[in-house]
Amino acid sequence: MKKKHFLRMSVFLCGFIFSICLMNPLSAQIVIDHNCIDPDKIPLSCLDSIKALDILFMHRFIGDGIMEGFTDLAVENAARYSIDTIYTPNIGWFYENSGIGHFSYGFDFLPESKCSKFNEKIRDQGFGGSVDIAFFMFSVEDFICQDWWGEIPADSIWHTFYKPTMQALEADYPEVTFVWWTAPLNDRWGNDEKGVFNTLARNYCANNGRVLFDLADIESHDTLGEPVQDVDGFEGMWHDYSIDGTRLNGLGRKRVASALWRLFAFILGWSEGAEEGLDKEQSDIRLEVIYANGALTIRYYLPEAGRVGISIFDACGRRVASLAEGIQTSGEHRVVWDRAVAGNGVYFIGIQHKDFTWTEKLLILSQKERK
Repeated sequence: MKKKHFLRMSVFLCGFIFSICLMNPLSAQIVIDHNCIDPDKIPLSCLDSIKALDILFMHRFIGDGIMEGFTDLAVENAARYSIDTIYTPNIGWFYENSGIGHFSYGFDFLPESKCSKFNEKIRDQGFGGSVDIAFFMFSVEDFICQDWWGEIPADSIWHTFYKPTMQALEADYPEVTFVWWTAPLNDRWGNDEKGVFNTLARNYCANNGRVLFDLADIESHDTLGEPVQDVDGFEGMWHDYSIDGTRLNGLGRKRVASALWRLFAFILGWSEGAEEGLDKEQSDIRLEVIYANGALTIRYYLPEAGRVGISIFDACGRRVASLAEGIQTSGEHRVVWDRAVAGNGVYFIGIQHKDFTWTEKLLILSQKERK
């Protein structure tokens, strides 16, 4: 079997110079919404790193359309958006390949079955030890809609099934990035219960720094970014995204797939702001991160002499290492972080130089021995 020996983040970072992005370690949340549907800004180096990830996606029929959206993007631009995908892979596929493995699972009208099947896939079938990113989505039929869909109130779906499942998996599989999702919408009516669930998801992820793919927000804004409501005044799907009011058409599925490319790029640490450029004082400080032999070498350039502090923070903002403190001359410097004392997960390099503070996010994933 093939063994994958590399630090996922280093594929993107090693050998490239970045301007430091303004980011607060205490607000590390990633949110993908209708403002994040343009993947063309992602550099090729980052896209190549995404294609080296192992991603698990569980869904019903709406997810089938989303996967077709990945195919649509690849047809339009294979050099950028061609990625390996497979339907119902066994665990061995991720030993030999990288890309998106997806499953149709659970039963409509029974949201608890979606949670239990995802939990079973991660735990009992071993996918939790083989993937880098994992997520699942509900169907529109899982939520009460007038008299003909769903039986469980949305707040019960959240508090009894979805949140406990995700929290337990995050605690037990810290090396996996679990992505929380909002519920898909209808274009006409029946979105009130979905709105309850989506509000709970947005508030929890915002307050706890979770990664959120806000499908409902993407579906409920037209191509000009204007919000759309259903006939009852609730957040609703824009009709031009759907073939029947729930399932995505060509425009809708490509829009969601584009947003997922952005999600994967943000998880790997890409920042759109770095591409767009910062002001001169910020861009004069440059950073390069190199991984080798279990340690991270942080090489940086100072435009002028001054007091410098360099620390590593975890995703909760706790300082886990102090790498430099004191007056330094202008020019190039380097420090080394021996991460043997730290676990896997999201970290931040924090640099203070004179009156300015910058942070750069790192996603540290283990070198997995695939059996």
